[in-house]
Amino acid sequence: MAVAAASPHAAYTSRVVNAPAVQESAVMSLASIPLLEGNHTPPAEAMRQEPVPAILERIAWCESRGRQFDEHGAVVRGLVNPDDIGKYQINEKHWGVEAKQLGYNLATEEGNRKMAMLLFDRYGTQPWHWSQSCWDKN
Repeated sequence: MAVAAASPHAAYTSRVVNAPAVQESAVMSLASIPLLEGNHTPPAEAMRQEPVPAILERIAWCESRGRQFDEHGAVVRGLVNPDDIGKYQINEKHWGVEAKQLGYNLATEEGNRKMAMLLFDRYGTQPWHWSQSCWDKN
């Protein structure tokens, strides 16, 4: 799936029949971050991360089965469009320059998440409309 707000050339990585049911109000919270033994404060970066909306997590499940990397450690690429990269299948041709300018490396989990959050904040779920039949279930 190409994450492109205006590009009709999108195709998602795989068809996932059994996307997990997630409540809309559920988001990743600081409470879900494991603490290191003897350390009762989450890492500084984790404290700065915005919660990922549940719908965006469902989108990631449909796009990449929620994976940034495959079983061999390689970054997940789109099957139909290899320019789609990572957990949220951000299209490098369409969004790569902006991501780089912002300091987001789409090949990393953090960079892919940050760009997905930026796109979601700007356009909602529209950039992932090609996989809507998977993630937009009751």
